[in-house]
Amino acid sequence: WHLLNFASDSWHDSIKATGNGNVELYHSNSKKLETLSDGAEISGHLYLMDSKELKLGNSSDLKIYHDGSKSLITDSGTGHLEINTNNLRVQNAAANETLIYATENGSVDLYYDNVKKFETTSPGVTVTGDLTHNAGSYINNSAGYIQLGHNSAELRLGASNDLKLYHNGTSSQINDTGGELYIQSDIVNIR
Repeated sequence: WHLLNFASDSWHDSIKATGNGNVELYHSNSKKLETLSDGAEISGHLYLMDSKELKLGNSSDLKIYHDGSKSLITDSGTGHLEINTNNLRVQNAAANETLIYATENGSVDLYYDNVKKFETTSPGVTVTGDLTHNAGSYINNSAGYIQLGHNSAELRLGASNDLKLYHNGTSSQINDTGGELYIQSDIVNIR
């Protein structure tokens, strides 16, 4: 059956229902929703007001919504939230600045102000710029030095940490417990 409405001097479809079949909903004589044997098809957009959730799963485990101040994806069910892709790019809302870029069988890159600062590589990681540890240790790539953040912080070298360089607050120390300590140079000056 059909439900029609009369507008602008003509009849327009509002609802079409087929026995043992589909149901169609119309807006301004344009089909917007149709039921199918395996679900439904929307022609156009699906609008949800603030704090109205799109819920997925038998127990509404996955929710996608906007609460008026931020957008949220909440996965509260068993398992984990999984994103399957060959390449993943996370950008700002304007889609003109990269925040994270991940490539299958490749790197994961982190950006600051659209400039790549951290990249995973096959042998490890590459840092562009300086690296600061929260205890105050610092690698200054541009000036070419390493700063350990507090007194008695040690730079340890060797598989068993045999060579230690540190400052104890009063004096600087070189401590070698792994055997002999060699200093090789054409000229050695010690004050």
